[in-house]
Amino acid sequence: MKSVRLPRHPVNKGAASGFAVVEFSSEEEAQKLLGMELICQGAALELEPKYDASVFIMLLISHISFSGISPSI
Repeated sequence: MKSVRLPRHPVNKGAASGFAVVEFSSEEEAQKLLGMELICQGAALELEPKYDASVFIMLLISHISFSGISPSI
């Protein structure tokens, strides 16, 4: 593991946001972890790979355009 960030909640700065950003030293290390089932204090952790921000933004714009809202970017 290369780094771990635990972002704070945007409104309640004293509370955790409920997710963590983990950076791995290699693709193989990340894939190994994604294949595991991890439990923390009795709750299953949902693991998702990082999405390419540009793809996410394009999907968001497509969704907004499809719903009839005009994005102002």
